[in-house]
Amino acid sequence: DLALSCETAEYASHRSYAWFGVLVFPIGVAVFFTALVGYNRHKLPPDWWPSRTEEQGKIEYEAYAKHTASPQPYGVWLANTWHPQLATYKKVFRRFGFLFAAYKHDYWWFEGLVTVYKLCMTTLIIFVSEQDEEKILFGMLGCTVMLGTLSFCQPYKHAAILSINAVGQLVVLLILFSAQFLLLNDGASDWFAAVMVVLVITPLVAGVRLTMQLPEEALLLDV
Repeated sequence: DLALSCETAEYASHRSYAWFGVLVFPIGVAVFFTALVGYNRHKLPPDWWPSRTEEQGKIEYEAYAKHTASPQPYGVWLANTWHPQLATYKKVFRRFGFLFAAYKHDYWWFEGLVTVYKLCMTTLIIFVSEQDEEKILFGMLGCTVMLGTLSFCQPYKHAAILSINAVGQLVVLLILFSAQFLLLNDGASDWFAAVMVVLVITPLVAGVRLTMQLPEEALLLDV
């Protein structure tokens, strides 16, 4: 019941359980997943995997043969070195590929950042202020920072996925702007409502279209 205050002595004994829950779930999950991927970052599949394994195998063999006095035959090298390496990539991918598959190899940590961002936008924003206007401004700041981070880092393997995420942040930013406008003006005229509906729906439609046009290699497949 949101009408009940948790600051009374009746609920004081539950604070330790609440803090434990916060540390285990919203913070603990983000830290655990980021640490898990970071610990295995040297085993993560490179950006060329899995669509260009044959081409990359030839490149790797040429480099190996160039720096080896008596290199193994290509077929033997494939069986002894290359295929086991690909098997390692596949094993790591199947175990927790959902945490890194969409990102470039150098941005293995980005899902942890996204998790923290979602935590800020869904939970921490409640504690920013008692004023709704300030909460909305905090949300708009978060969206703007995330948009800037996506544009600067470009962490996704495929440009279409980057566009979809940028469109999603733009939609949230427009919704927050509309909420702020309504609060400051005690409502809005019909023309403003119509304009904002169009502005929100347009990027949503664009995002859905981009999603439907994603190439097969951009999807999280059971390779």
